[in-house]
Amino acid sequence: MNLLRVFILTALLVFTAGRDVLAQPMTQESFEANLYGVSEISHFGIAKARFDELTTSQRESVLRAKRVLIDVLKSLQDKDVKTSVYLTDALNKKFPSKQSFAQSLIDGETSLIGLLVTDFTLSGKGNRVELSFSVLISSEGMIVTASKKAVLVMVGTAWKLAEIA
Repeated sequence: MNLLRVFILTALLVFTAGRDVLAQPMTQESFEANLYGVSEISHFGIAKARFDELTTSQRESVLRAKRVLIDVLKSLQDKDVKTSVYLTDALNKKFPSKQSFAQSLIDGETSLIGLLVTDFTLSGKGNRVELSFSVLISSEGMIVTASKKAVLVMVGTAWKLAEIA
């Protein structure tokens, strides 16, 4: 009899919880995030031994470098954000305008949707991070991916993009 009560209570809780989620008002932003957001199908990651070899500072460096790469790519989509603040002096000289930098990376009429880091390399006493990544691009109604590499270096106290190809 107790097993039957547990089953009925569990079924009731599951049904009630499901109704509560659906009964909550949904904003356009939450609907879009739930419908169009990138959903992880399987997980890949770093080997435990490699993770254990990284110091806390190195882990933070890799994540901060990734954040700057994301900020660079986001800045290409936002006309009010300057890309130059994220680039090294050498890269700013190579691409004197935001438009020339953007054209070197993406075609016109494209939107960058997401970024997936697939590997990283630390060098130069931890002040240089190379990120291998794929970027999800919307172009002419199609979703495509492009694999790229970026090198970020510590300049003073800030990470800057030094190379991207």
